[in-house]
Amino acid sequence: MIQQLTSSRWSHVFTTIVIIAGMGVGFFLRDNALTEVRIYTDIQFGITAFYPAAWSVSSSTSYPFRARNLTERGFPTTIQITVQTVPDTISPRQVFDTLSLERLQTLASYNVISSPVNITLPDGSSASVVEYAYADSEADPFLERIPSIIRGQDVVTIRRGQAITISFLSDEKTYDANLSTFEEFLQRLRL
Repeated sequence: MIQQLTSSRWSHVFTTIVIIAGMGVGFFLRDNALTEVRIYTDIQFGITAFYPAAWSVSSSTSYPFRARNLTERGFPTTIQITVQTVPDTISPRQVFDTLSLERLQTLASYNVISSPVNITLPDGSSASVVEYAYADSEADPFLERIPSIIRGQDVVTIRRGQAITISFLSDEKTYDANLSTFEEFLQRLRL
């Protein structure tokens, strides 16, 4: 009877150790899956970007790179790079002003939250950052829903006669949580 009780205790201890080890491996694999990145390269514009592996990537004539987290409910968090030819005398502030004028015409309740702030990108080049917000509502009246507030950041740098705008958009509810993904994206971005 005593020997049976002792082996029963050892089986409980062994089972507990196996469960804890399995959970540790599960957390490790989950963390790796969440932080896995893929590489995007555009030779024409000289862009090399590392984006989250679970995100969907596209490009069009208006932007060479856009990554979206389509697994999110509601508005998908988006990182987009646009490139436009500009005169050598233009400043990032003028690029922001042009973007604001365009967005005022197309986005509901568009509002600039911060004035341009100068930053240094990882490659040592200078850039400017502006934060903004707007209301995202459904265009189809039959699918009407309560508008959500979208917050965004634009990082503008001017190189070789081109204004490169790196935009980050996220639902206001998830903005702070997703901002670290954008900051990591900027750290690894090569232009």
